[in-house]
Amino acid sequence: MPQSIPTREVFWNIPFHAILYPLLVITLAIFAYGFYRRVKLWRLGQSENRLDKIGQRIYDLLKYALAHYRLLKEPYPGSMHLAIFAGFVLLLIGTTIVSFDYDVWRLIFGQESFLKGDFYLVFSLILDIAGV
Repeated sequence: MPQSIPTREVFWNIPFHAILYPLLVITLAIFAYGFYRRVKLWRLGQSENRLDKIGQRIYDLLKYALAHYRLLKEPYPGSMHLAIFAGFVLLLIGTTIVSFDYDVWRLIFGQESFLKGDFYLVFSLILDIAGV
């Protein structure tokens, strides 16, 4: 009896998965409209030179946005926020890998999915933990 190889279900095996792409276009249009309204609001303010002190600005981005320096001054809520942030980052990376596997690897290279077997099991476990 052949042993089955664990792999990922694509689009939950629903037959009409192509409808997800028009829904994506609608979602992106709504996002673009909201972003356009936000930019109009921002443009009401006075201009500011944001290209000065690039090194300091990049350092501050890494320090405050990615390393959560200010949030971690309060250990419990800061660490919870960092855990949620890390989970979302891992889920974003995982979703990008799944998208690459389905939309690029299979369609362009014409090869079987690389999300299978032991690699898939570890990948799925990491994303499940990140989701929790």
